[in-house]
Amino acid sequence: MFSVECHCGNIKITANALPSSITSCNCSICNRLGALWAYFDLENVETLSGGKLIAINCRMAPSSETSNIPIREFDGLVTWKYLDE
Repeated sequence: MFSVECHCGNIKITANALPSSITSCNCSICNRLGALWAYFDLENVETLSGGKLIAINCRMAPSSETSNIPIREFDGLVTWKYLDE
């Protein structure tokens, strides 16, 4: 069994076995994030979400789809509140 979860614990991903290898990519994004990737066939992975919200990384969308949506700054380091409140 191989289980991971996001920082807040809202999203949990479980695979039914350990990965056969872990990939360390040297592209600028993976290097900056410090990511190590494990690849699985979809049928061997279960994704669970807790709570009533799920976050989607909007930087994955084309900027033409998100350029008119306001961006709110959030203090996830100390207060866990939006800075404009």
